[in-house]
Amino acid sequence: MTKKASYFILSIALTLIFTELVLRLGLGLGDAVLMMENEHYEYIAQPNQQRERFGNTITYNEYSMRSAAVDTTAIKILGFGDSIINGGTMIDHDSLATTLLTDWFTEFYRKKVQVLNISSGGWGPDNAYAYLKKHGNFDAQAMLLVVNSKDLTDNMAFEKRVGIDARYPNEQHLFAIEEAITRYLMPRYSNRLGFLEIDFLDELHLKEPHSDSVNSGFEDFIAYSKTRNMPLLVVLHASLNELKAGSYNSKGEQIIELFSKHQIPLIQDLHHGLSPDHIWDDIHLNASGQKFLATLIFDHRQHFELN
Repeated sequence: MTKKASYFILSIALTLIFTELVLRLGLGLGDAVLMMENEHYEYIAQPNQQRERFGNTITYNEYSMRSAAVDTTAIKILGFGDSIINGGTMIDHDSLATTLLTDWFTEFYRKKVQVLNISSGGWGPDNAYAYLKKHGNFDAQAMLLVVNSKDLTDNMAFEKRVGIDARYPNEQHLFAIEEAITRYLMPRYSNRLGFLEIDFLDELHLKEPHSDSVNSGFEDFIAYSKTRNMPLLVVLHASLNELKAGSYNSKGEQIIELFSKHQIPLIQDLHHGLSPDHIWDDIHLNASGQKFLATLIFDHRQHFELN
């Protein structure tokens, strides 16, 4: 082997090592949030994870909640939803609406309050209710449900995705470079959206509705709230298109009508100051959006009836 060839091979090796370190230490690739299948609610994050990804700390507790460990001494509010409340890897643990509310409620009531984040990207109300039915209510005093118009017909289908779809990994890639290529660059290239444009929001997805039937989770949450006399507060989050139109679409209006009929309080963030500046893409909240959501819920805290 010539000296020139040796230098070439060495330079390639050093470039790969440098790239691996940048992707792993700088972006957190190779440290993905790992998922697992569940026979009751399709899928969820594996329990007891703490990841450092895109400069953010991502924590999942022993019950796969995106929260700190459940505090048995605290007054608890169960927060249910999909990627909107979950935040994905673009939102740091401390910037989540549920984390902010935990701190604000604790200070306001002068006793420990914990708002638990029970969510996963693409979940509908039926996923969330299946979790509640399986694990119980953790002695909570109230419930929070964050939904969007698509949730009206977003029914569980139990499609195989964990370990198959790159957005639902169940094990880590050996190399950060491998994850960058297979999870980000290749899908972007195949979709002709730009080979070098990494989509960091790929985990913040919403499933397209599987049917036209109304998601059973809505009625289940209403019935659970009424039979157990547990307050339920619902937030209907608007998409960017709905925000621009100044009104919810027909599915959103059906959700509003459903909860109104049962006299369950529902906050329409569209009419409470939601701004395009609060949204990353077409619907998902950035850090300022998470704070906006937390403020909106805190301002309606009377509906939780905490004691």
